[in-house]
Amino acid sequence: MLVALLRDMARLGYRRFTVSMDRSDRWAADALDALSVQGVVPWGWSRHRSRAEARLRRLRYVHLGIPRLTRALERGHRLRDIGASADPAFVHALHSADLIISVGGHRVTTLLSPNLATCQAHDLALAALSPAPLLLWSQTVGPVAPSAHRFVRAILNRASVVAPRDADSVSILGQLGVDGCRVVETVDSAFSLSDLIEPVCCPSQRPPVVGCAVYAGMKRTPRALEEYVSVLGSAIASLADRGHSIRFIPMSHDGADIPTIERVIAMSRCPSACSVADPALAEADHLAEFARVRWVLGHKTHSVILSLAVGTPVLALAYHPKTHYFMEQFGLSAHCLDAWPAPRASELSDAIVRLSSCDLNALSRGMRSTAHRLAARVRRDLAQAVAAALEATGDCRSR
Repeated sequence: MLVALLRDMARLGYRRFTVSMDRSDRWAADALDALSVQGVVPWGWSRHRSRAEARLRRLRYVHLGIPRLTRALERGHRLRDIGASADPAFVHALHSADLIISVGGHRVTTLLSPNLATCQAHDLALAALSPAPLLLWSQTVGPVAPSAHRFVRAILNRASVVAPRDADSVSILGQLGVDGCRVVETVDSAFSLSDLIEPVCCPSQRPPVVGCAVYAGMKRTPRALEEYVSVLGSAIASLADRGHSIRFIPMSHDGADIPTIERVIAMSRCPSACSVADPALAEADHLAEFARVRWVLGHKTHSVILSLAVGTPVLALAYHPKTHYFMEQFGLSAHCLDAWPAPRASELSDAIVRLSSCDLNALSRGMRSTAHRLAARVRRDLAQAVAAALEATGDCRSR
């Protein structure tokens, strides 16, 4: 998470940052100033005027661009040697940087694109070709389809440091043949936000509101989507019958999960019990949404992480092993269900009863204590990873 990274880098004494983001208009100028952001540049993957242009560019990139980038990475070439077609401001920022940090959680995976033909992977490859050392910070890696192994390995072996945030990623890095000297294990960087929002009261004293974050990232078949909406809609209706209100918290700033939220609300047939937070909230306001509810039903992994960070009890629905790992770190494995493409209705119902019958205040106290401990580890690990990246030898970086 960007805010967590910038706050922690400032603690290490760094004061000037250039940030590459897809939509800078989501951030207020004063918010960026407060985080010592000196400049904002777009993603390197250029936007196109039409869908036809975007499809053509992606097709060209899959068949020509990825092989070309892979060869350049493997042969030790630099960005200036390949004449990359990318946004000029982005390329200039890469050439001007003393250190490049990639943050964002789960970028190196073929879950959403079988060829890794994503904007984020494209920009990561260009960053790996730049003169500055590259740190992949607090990342989940994998799964990676065999067809993308070579490209991923080439990127990761040009990074100075790779800092995975979960045990599954450490294993996958080994399977991909990433040099162990590059790996610094850590935890999720968002846990360092545990001191950004202090809950005003314990869960039992909050209004009877359940937070809910859906997952709309990977595509479901129409039948699977119908099942997902039906199961969640029934759960929401049951909570409303017990006197709870439901606060849906979008996790995509562009509102990509809003259509799924609207379908779940319609299926629940209790729209008066439901409300939806603004998807474009500032980071602190977004985090505060999780600190205000009594507990959270979270499917998007980031919603689980933010709940853990602020100490709000959470029933986690997992579409990837990382969710189980994060919940296990907090001793909450009993409140985590496998849920792809949808949770089983009976298991979800039982899990809601199980969490509701717990001492939520005691759970919250334990979560806050763990979050503060992990926040301290995040800061130690970041200091170690930054130092290792800046001190990386030319031999370790150029192979």
